[in-house]
Parts: sequence; C-alpha cells; structure tokens
Amino acid sequence: MALLPLLISCLLASAQTADNFYWYKDSVVYQLYVRSFQDTNGDGIGDLKGVIQHADYLKSLGIGAVWLSPIYPSPNYDYGYDIADMENVNPEYGTLEDFNELVKEMKARGIRVIMDFVPNHTSIKHGWFLASEARNDTDEAYSEFYIWKDPSGYDGNNKPLPPNNWLSVMGTGSAWQWSEKRKQFYLHSFLVEQADLNYDNPIVRKKMNNVLKLWMNRGVSGFRMDAVSWIYDDLACGNEPTSDHPNPNNPNDYGNLNHICTMDQPETYAIIKEFRKTLDTFEDYIKQKEAKLMMTESYSDFNAVVKYYGDKNSPGSTFPFNFFLITHVNQGSNTSEWANIITQWVNLINEDKWPNWVLGNHDQHRFPSRFSDEWVDVLHMMVMTLPGTVLTYNGDEIGLEDAYVRYDEGKDLQGLRAGPSRFAAMSRDFERGPMPWKAAKNGGFSTGRPWLPLAPSLWSRNVENEASEENKRSHLHVYKKLVQLRKTKTMTEGSCLVQTSDEGLLIITRVLRDNPTTLTVLNLGDFEITADLTTFRRSLPSSLGIVVSSYNFPATEKVKATSVYLPPKSGVVLITYDY
Repeated sequence: MALLPLLISCLLASAQTADNFYWYKDSVVYQLYVRSFQDTNGDGIGDLKGVIQHADYLKSLGIGAVWLSPIYPSPNYDYGYDIADMENVNPEYGTLEDFNELVKEMKARGIRVIMDFVPNHTSIKHGWFLASEARNDTDEAYSEFYIWKDPSGYDGNNKPLPPNNWLSVMGTGSAWQWSEKRKQFYLHSFLVEQADLNYDNPIVRKKMNNVLKLWMNRGVSGFRMDAVSWIYDDLACGNEPTSDHPNPNNPNDYGNLNHICTMDQPETYAIIKEFRKTLDTFEDYIKQKEAKLMMTESYSDFNAVVKYYGDKNSPGSTFPFNFFLITHVNQGSNTSEWANIITQWVNLINEDKWPNWVLGNHDQHRFPSRFSDEWVDVLHMMVMTLPGTVLTYNGDEIGLEDAYVRYDEGKDLQGLRAGPSRFAAMSRDFERGPMPWKAAKNGGFSTGRPWLPLAPSLWSRNVENEASEENKRSHLHVYKKLVQLRKTKTMTEGSCLVQTSDEGLLIITRVLRDNPTTLTVLNLGDFEITADLTTFRRSLPSSLGIVVSSYNFPATEKVKATSVYLPPKSGVVLITYDY
C-alpha cells in the first residue's frame, strides 16, 4: 500500500478568530442564484421575498453567509452580469426595501450577505455607456469610461476592421464591436452587450470603489468579484499570438489565442488590491466588528490565481476561488491527483493565505451530474473536513442534478448564439434550473411557468424529501452534520494530514491536543476496500465512533480501526471519542 503523506501544521485560532472577526474561516458560504431559488409572485422568476421565505431553511443548514447572484437592474443578456445600474435592485427581484428586509432577516439568523460585484464591464444600456458612446463629457469625462479604439483599417466594402485580433470569451468572434454612433470600436471581453470599463481612467476606479462602499453601508459583509482576470487590457500589446492547440474547425474559439494582452495583467492585480483597501478601510473593519470578505473569480493557472491573494503588506483577495476540483479532476482521477490539489491549496496556509473549496457554481454543470449520486456525500466529506472556507451552490446540499433544457427552452445567450449543434456544450442553463422544494407542481418553486425547467428528479430529489426524519441518511442530513462538524475545535484549530493509497483510499486526519481526532476515510475507487487504519495512524483506539457516513456505507455506530469496510464511492467520518 503506497502512502502519499501531506502534513500541514494549520493552527488556525487567533484572538480575532475567537471573537468572530475572521468569521469566514469556519463558515460555509452558500451561493444563492436568486432567479432560481423561490418565486413568490407567480411570474416564474425567483425573487428576494423568496429568499426571505426560506430564511429558516438557510439557518438550518448552518451556513455563515449567502452570496447573492447579481440582483441589479439588467436587460438580462447575461442574466444580471450585464448591469445597467449598480446602485439599485432589479424590479424582477423586488425593491431596495426587500433587500433591506433580507439583510435584516439574515442577520437575525446569524447569516451574512455577500453581493456579486462585476468590475470588468457594464451593460451597454448603462447610463455610463450611453454617455460614453455619445462622447458626453459635460459631467465626469464619460467619453473615456470604456475602451474605445479606431479601426485598424477598412475592407474592400469600406467596412471598418477591428483594432486587433482579440477574441470574445463567449466564442462569438471578435472582442471588438463597431459603434456607428461614435465611429469607433468598443471592447467587450464577453457578450457584445457587455462593454469593458477603462481602468486607466481614475474616475472609473473611484466610481467602482464607491459602489463597494454603497453596498457595505447597506449591510453587506463582502463581495464575490466576477471575471477579474479581464479587468485590465494592455492596448499597446497588439495582436495576441496563436495558442499551441488552436481549433481548426472554429476560428472564434477563445482557446485559439494565447491571451498575453488581456488576462491577468500586472495592473489587474493592482486594481484588486485597491478594492481590498476599500474593504479594509470600511468602518466595520476599522472598529474590529468583522473582516469584509472578498472572493475573486479566475479560471487561470494556479500561479496566476494565487497572485490574487497579494501579500501581507499589500493584500488582494481574501481568497481567489479554487476551481481546481471542477477543472482538474473527474470520476477517472486517481487519489494522487485529488491529493495534489489539496496539497497545493492547504499549503497556502503556511504563507498566510486562506484556502477554499468549490465543487460547483452557476457556470459549471452541477457536480452530481459531472460525477454521480454516489459522489455527493463523498465530496462533501472531503471539502468539509479540510481547513478552508467551503462554497456551496444552492441545491448541492440535496445532490441536485442538472435540469434538462432544450434549445428552444434555453435562455443563456452563450449557448443560444452557439447554435443548436453546440448548445449543449456551451449553455449554462442546465446548472441554473430552479430549486425543487417539494414533490409538487414545479417543485414548489413557482405557481407560474418557471423561467427554466426543473431537474427531472424533482419528484424524489427535493428539499422536503431530503429533510424528512424518515430519510436520515439523505444527502441533506449528511451535509448538515458536516457543517456542524466544521465548527468543532479540532476542525477550526487542528493540524491536517492527508494520505492516499493505490487502492483508492483518501484519508484526512485532523488532530488537536486534548480534543478528539477525526479521520475522514473515503473510497474514491471502483472496488470495495477493507482498510486497516492503523497502517495510516498507529495511535488509534481499537474502535472508532462514526460522526457521519455516506448513504452507501454500512449502517453502524462504531467500526474497528483495523477493519473498516468501504463500498466503492463511499465515505465515513470517524472520531476517537464522542464530542
């Protein structure tokens, strides 16, 4: 049996942790896609009152914060990520009064509110863009709020040609769009309806930092920052070089180019640090009430992502999202591959960088669909018993799978503009299906026609069924137990040892003197295993108590340390004595 040991000394307690200043360290942040959570007025669209309606459910999960998907006014070309007004609430979701009530109700239950913040671009319907396109400089130099460039030339039909070869992330072609009104191109890293802001303009920077202050004054405890890799573009860089593996069948494929001019620029990291300074100089931080959370989204390579942390003297993101459990492993990955990702991120603790664990989100197929139902408890056990903040996408706690969405039912323009043949590969509608609350029409989500179909499994895989006392080994019950376990001293302050075996075992041991030791024992393999845990840790008692186990693990209260039977894709969290 080959062991790959990873020993991380992660003594995590501090005076500020104890008084909950760094509240996120033992918390779960629950990503709440408002549009698909709960509809209260029958229009088929989730709303803020729907979130309030389920406030007690959110409390029952034991989470520390809800991160709301964008709720700002938007023409919905990218469903909220094309913002037309960063200071208000989309009437589809409610009013500012509803938002204030939501913050109040969450706070009453010990849950903080995190807002989605989109720094790279706005909607072309935003007042700033309309003024910029019209070259309106009467107030605040709106003319230079966005990235405008003259054409590189004209074709034989006198049609203006883009300034360079930059491509849209959405796979729709050039990242430049001609404005007949202004007679220039504007940059759009994403949809043509999303114009990139110009961060060389100090007024833009001031405006965006003021947006952060506005929402903190309204009671939010931090921000998830969208698509940060593209915030700054090096306009002097020229054309981007061809990548090593371009797609010969699709000239618009974003992967065709090596994005040396447009991604993760030095100026981008500086802007992130500027945002962090705004959070760290807010009154709540200065008065030591709470640290404001700043989570950044980047799908770049590890070294580029880690740079978003900044350093002790010049901090950036509280943590950049760890998407590597989404992008770098799958059902066929061996335990060493899983352990290598864990190693990379947990080792960051030694550099004063806080790790995090993400299994799914609104842009990726749901992890029960990417893997299988058997993996749901196993992966939750893995991430919940590691040091670091856990991110949960709403519905993951019940093992919710993707919805099935036909092309004619689709809403996501990334998928629709790819055409029927590429819709399934490009659309993000599948993971955005509404939350099923009970075995009833539309899963109890809405009395009207839902904006997207629900997952076909709604009749059995719904909150009411998962929460049932008769269903004690459901995914939801396992999830809740794990969230509570995270709050124990062993989990918040203990050291961490990760070991693997060739047979498919992955074991996470958490140790804290004068406290119970926990062992998370996972069989990631395709065959049953009977494990002798004393070969991994010699100083174990003869029998171990069970904190929580996957639904496919044998139902029992204790196991022998020398003989733990695990079916394929099963897991158990063991403890040296009751806690």
